[in-house]
Amino acid sequence: MRRRAAWLAAWLVLAAGCGGGPKPPVTYPAGGKVVYADGATLAGGTVQFEAQADGAPSAVAEVGKDGRFTLYTLFNGSKLSGAVAGRYHVLVIPPFGADQAVLPVTLPDDYTVKAEGGNEFTLTIPRPR
Repeated sequence: MRRRAAWLAAWLVLAAGCGGGPKPPVTYPAGGKVVYADGATLAGGTVQFEAQADGAPSAVAEVGKDGRFTLYTLFNGSKLSGAVAGRYHVLVIPPFGADQAVLPVTLPDDYTVKAEGGNEFTLTIPRPR
């Protein structure tokens, strides 16, 4: 009987400890396209959406050859599709080896990811001189 009680107590301690870690954030589909002011697309690079809210995770995306990107959020070593709803500062980093006149560009406007959807962004950057 004692042994059964000891096993039950140990099981309850273990069960209470499971699932007690941080819960993943709720993310919403978000992405878009990076273009130069003349309408040509940026081929490659990275987009970073830096969250403005304290403690909110930022989102990142690789820019494809067609200029398109799909955001994801990193959480405990996993990629969660999309971004948390909220306001973001945005940084566009051109691909390595691109025209060196193209440096990382911090966009002047803030962008908002919404829970209701419609999170398709066109990020316009200046053309290198």
